[in-house]
Amino acid sequence: MCRLSAGQIKAARALLDWSQEDLADAACVSISTIRTMELGKIPRSRTLQDICKTFEDNGLEFIDDEGVRKRALGVNVIRGEDSCNALFEDIIETLDIMNGDVLVLTKDETVLTQRCGSDFQSNLDRLQAIQNKHEVKCLLSGITNPSFSKPSFSCRAVPHRSCGMTSVFIYGDKYALVYPKNTYEFTVVLFDKACATKVSRAEFVSLWNDGALVNF
Repeated sequence: MCRLSAGQIKAARALLDWSQEDLADAACVSISTIRTMELGKIPRSRTLQDICKTFEDNGLEFIDDEGVRKRALGVNVIRGEDSCNALFEDIIETLDIMNGDVLVLTKDETVLTQRCGSDFQSNLDRLQAIQNKHEVKCLLSGITNPSFSKPSFSCRAVPHRSCGMTSVFIYGDKYALVYPKNTYEFTVVLFDKACATKVSRAEFVSLWNDGALVNF
């Protein structure tokens, strides 16, 4: 869930060169709502989420310590309880256009098993659903006996050193780094860069070919 301060809202408007009226129109809220929020009265409501999404849809991202900046070209940071839902929505939309497979590399089972999002599903459940239309391959770094039951897609084990601290999802011409943040929340850094994705895909295939089938 997005949480903004009055200072972040003002700074975001400044980066976009928007007036309070411009933000109100873009977010479909009243000008009085914007004025009230910039005085420090921030509601924990759908209105706040709409304003946050409006800024993000216009190329901004909110960072720690009440910061805001223009998002790097081809890079999108997704935070909050629905971050994994947003990631999988993008995976499905991308594969509907480009087809292809989904490749996952992880050494932290919680990235697959932890339930999150408004539908309270696990990423394992989401991958199982995708498997009905697209091939899914999962590399488990340092995990030879997963705690979860056998999925419908293929899993292989590779040495612990083969994976960094983050989990990687590769699909189409994109790849995403997924970091567990707390019990129900992840941070997703999504890269829409075909050249970098090509390199990540080649590295995955090399590890896959050297990996061992996981015994459930």
